[in-house]
Amino acid sequence: MTRLARRSSSERKRTIDIYRYLRDEPQRASQMVVSSVEAAHMSSLTILVAIDFSQQSELALADAMDAAKRLDGELLLLWVDDRQTSPSVLQGHVTAEVSRITSDNHRIAHEQLSKLAEQVKSRSIAVTTCIREGHPDETIAHEAEASDAAMIVTGTKGLTGFKHFFLGSVAEKVVRISHRNVLVARGLHNRVRNILVPTDFSPVGEKALSLAVEIADPDARIELFHAWQYPPGTQGVTDPDNPSGPMAAVRDQLIEINNMRAESLSKRHRTTGKEIAFAQEHGASAAVIQQRLDQNQYDLVVMGTHGYRGVRRFLLGSVAEATVRHAPCSVLVVHAAEEEAAEVVTDTIPDSDMGGSEPSLA
Repeated sequence: MTRLARRSSSERKRTIDIYRYLRDEPQRASQMVVSSVEAAHMSSLTILVAIDFSQQSELALADAMDAAKRLDGELLLLWVDDRQTSPSVLQGHVTAEVSRITSDNHRIAHEQLSKLAEQVKSRSIAVTTCIREGHPDETIAHEAEASDAAMIVTGTKGLTGFKHFFLGSVAEKVVRISHRNVLVARGLHNRVRNILVPTDFSPVGEKALSLAVEIADPDARIELFHAWQYPPGTQGVTDPDNPSGPMAAVRDQLIEINNMRAESLSKRHRTTGKEIAFAQEHGASAAVIQQRLDQNQYDLVVMGTHGYRGVRRFLLGSVAEATVRHAPCSVLVVHAAEEEAAEVVTDTIPDSDMGGSEPSLA
């Protein structure tokens, strides 16, 4: 057998493998079961709101109250005092004056939290307040676990303490380290009518769609969106945009199978009466999602994250974090359950079974 013949045989085998994956994938997707949203309503739903008394946290509180109304939840207002002195300094220089300043700061924070709590109560929403010390991102994530919060709401930037609480990317860090859903607030303005739901058709993607349907206005339009790529090993074979090239059949099959996946997801929510449309584009997930946001006006993005850690996060980055950083609207990041995240990270699938769509939600 000549080298060319062996190559042609290998390419035919790869194409057959791709088609087998594409043929079987709708059945896999249809077997997904979403129970986390339903389970959240079996008990009182707590929404933790990170407060720093800045304009950004005012938006966070407004979005949190709106979410509490939509989800029948209660709020926990958290202020984190991150004015920390190293133990070596504390051992020799703790004075009554330092203790007095700390006490005054906590008293002022308590008074301001109490005023915010009154605003929340005026909306007929149950509320409690909390003051903690530590690094904001870690403390927010820890308190969310301790209080069994279903959601964390944060501003996008601002100042820590009273002056720089959300400095840098605290919101992104919370998205990264917390196992809870995180709403990064830029202002919903009591309107959730146009929602973008990026998806990779995984269970966490389905959870994101379910939550989007639940919190959307009755007349809302929800756009399910998928960024796809060709299977590994096909790059450089031909021009992917050539409609008559050798990859055209694979491209058409990928597009068709994505349409079938989207239809499978959408039909489960038709009884809600909310419009669910589907769109897909070829390209890297973060870039294509951002392009979609630039071209259209959305009130909210709801997307899943698999919770990658360590080397895998370093190599893949995080599409969710990139969207949080650049989106012009509020972003609700839905976390995979710990067992789902572990399954995704440890799963090893041969190239022929990758099916061409990259993990859209890292």
